[in-house]
Amino acid sequence: MGGQQFGTDTDLIDVTSFNKIISLAKHSGIIEVESGTIWPSIIDYCWNEQKDDPKPWGISQKQTGADALTLGGGLAANVHGRGLTMRPLIQDIESFKLIRPDGTEIECSRSSNPELFKLAIGGYGLLA
Repeated sequence: MGGQQFGTDTDLIDVTSFNKIISLAKHSGIIEVESGTIWPSIIDYCWNEQKDDPKPWGISQKQTGADALTLGGGLAANVHGRGLTMRPLIQDIESFKLIRPDGTEIECSRSSNPELFKLAIGGYGLLA
């Protein structure tokens, strides 16, 4: 949304094919999705998976202005919604898997690799 995709001499990695929704833990409300999943897919999945539940989980906020943006892109930008009293998206992220340039995977959370957790969210994909 901020025009970062139009940089000169930059690489764009299209993650939209990584769009699987893996699971929704109904007891905790934690959803696991791939980085290329767009917000409408997440909302539809939550609705369809819980349509008969008396207390379904939902989302507290998504980025402002557009829907067809990926969750991975949202994390990279640490997007925020319209809730003026709410912090950006990072408040709702438990963990993510960071894929390094060599293809290795690193689990990142507030307790596991916390330095990478803080650097990658809001880092616009510049962490290598």
